[in-house]
Amino acid sequence: MILRKGHTLNRPGTATQKKGLSRLLSILDAARDIFMEQGYNSLTMRKVASKANISIGNLNYYYRTKEDLLRDLLEYVINPYLEEFDRVQSEAGESSREKIRAVLGFWMSDLGTAETTGFFPECWALANHNPFVAELIDDLYKKADNH
Repeated sequence: MILRKGHTLNRPGTATQKKGLSRLLSILDAARDIFMEQGYNSLTMRKVASKANISIGNLNYYYRTKEDLLRDLLEYVINPYLEEFDRVQSEAGESSREKIRAVLGFWMSDLGTAETTGFFPECWALANHNPFVAELIDDLYKKADNH
C-alpha cells in the first residue's frame, strides 16, 4: 500500500481500507506533533495512542515497535519535502539558474515551518547518539540525493 508517493507501510496489510488509512494518518499526525513539541524521549506508544484517540492495542496493530513508528514518521514528514522539491525544480524549467533560484526560494520559505524548526533538529540531535535514527536519516538523505 502506498501512503504517499514512494511511501510503503512497515506492516503490509494494514490501512488497506479508507477507515484504516484515516487511522494511520491520525497516528502519524499524533506522533509528529509529540515528536516536534516534546522530543523523541516523550514519544511513547501510550502518548501516541492517547493523542490519536485509539487504544494501545489498536496502535500496536499498525506499529509493533516505536522504531517501526519512527521509520514511517520520518518518511511521512520527509516524503512531501521530496515531492515539493521535485515539483519546484520541474516548474522552474530547463535553466539551471532558474532551478537553483526556485530551490533556494523553496528553502527560504520553508525555514519558518514547524517541521524545519522542530522536527528536523530533533532528528539530527537524535541521530548523533541513536544508530537506528542515524541510519534512517542517512537512508532519507540518499533518497533526497536521487531527487
